[in-house]
Amino acid sequence: MSAITLQPKRTWLLMRNQLSVARTPAILIAAASGVALILYVLTSIGGGSPAFHLTVYPILLFALGYIVSSFSFQEIHDPRTGVYELTSPGSIIEKYVARILLTSIGWAVAVTLAYMLTTAIGAGIAELIFGESHGIFVPNNGVFWEMTTTYLVSQSIFVFGSIYFKKSAFLKTVLVMVMFAVIYAIFLAIAARLIYWNVFTGIFPTEAEMNALFAVIEPQAIRLGDVLERILDYVGWIAVPIFFWFVGYVRLRETEV
Repeated sequence: MSAITLQPKRTWLLMRNQLSVARTPAILIAAASGVALILYVLTSIGGGSPAFHLTVYPILLFALGYIVSSFSFQEIHDPRTGVYELTSPGSIIEKYVARILLTSIGWAVAVTLAYMLTTAIGAGIAELIFGESHGIFVPNNGVFWEMTTTYLVSQSIFVFGSIYFKKSAFLKTVLVMVMFAVIYAIFLAIAARLIYWNVFTGIFPTEAEMNALFAVIEPQAIRLGDVLERILDYVGWIAVPIFFWFVGYVRLRETEV
């Protein structure tokens, strides 16, 4: 079947089939919901706080979501299941889109609904025992919608990692991201040393020299930060997932061949 064929009905059927055998995500959600319920009840002692949701919900959404995304294409690297996954009915792009939708929008919806149910049960138990609770989680705050948007953008990196790395995709993806951040920080430090060379007198800057440097670059950094924020608002949120979806698809096609 053509690799560029994309039919919504067949994509939906692929998603439904994936859901029917998706044991790992279901187990993760069930286990995490159980832990969240226990924490909810125990931390309600002495007074509840809506801030509880700002701590627990991001862990469920991001940490577990990244893990699930990192396993989304691991079957293709298994000699026993890889051939079946690549030759089963449906084009490559349909299988690709189906798994992206499940690990992005699908995961966000599933986690949100599960957490809402968990907090509803937890609120009932806590109110019954302690007479107070953290309240039921309702995602009507802009902060939670921003979290969801951030997840939908950033999880594309872990989907690509699942395709690119044959083993330990999650750990390797995180390691690469950390290495990139370190290299980027070193590059900025070297650039600052070269551009503002007249601020330093030795190899390693003193505290006074660092204070002088920050006094010089802080106004410029604020202006640059404003520019980067505007660029990110208009370009980054779209460019990042599109880039990783594209290179992920190219890598998947190479794996098929």
